[in-house]
Amino acid sequence: MQPLLLFLALASTCGWAATEYKNPDFELKLGSDWTRTVLIGAEHLYFSSKRADVSIKADSGRMKNKVQDPYKAAQVLIEKGIKRESDENKTGWATITKQGISKFRDGVQATYSGRDGTQRSFTWVGFIKEDKVVYLYFETPTRNELRLAVVVEEVLEGFRY
Repeated sequence: MQPLLLFLALASTCGWAATEYKNPDFELKLGSDWTRTVLIGAEHLYFSSKRADVSIKADSGRMKNKVQDPYKAAQVLIEKGIKRESDENKTGWATITKQGISKFRDGVQATYSGRDGTQRSFTWVGFIKEDKVVYLYFETPTRNELRLAVVVEEVLEGFRY
């Protein structure tokens, strides 16, 4: 094979590789357009997709004591997250358009979504097991909440905890 053809063949193969992240708490498999950015001093992970115009912050933590009521813990996490959205928002307001708690695999999933005065849309998803919590925070600078919901679903298909 000619060197140029070999290079093009390898380049096109690499271009479709998925972005994967694994740690003891969770695994995240994203499409080929996602990139991971290492933030110095940050405990969370940061991924972004130019195609979708969405970023994800991911974090996890272990519990010192086992969660006795994961649904109650999920409600507390949603309430704290919504308060943080309001307190930290530069425009002074955030509208929560959806929130919920449901069974997810062998734990509980807590979710809230919304937008703010800058036209930013966001979705927070927390996964609670008896001994750990994993958070995924999705945001886009646009008000395209339906597109963000599609991206969240796509990402959750490649998520394991």
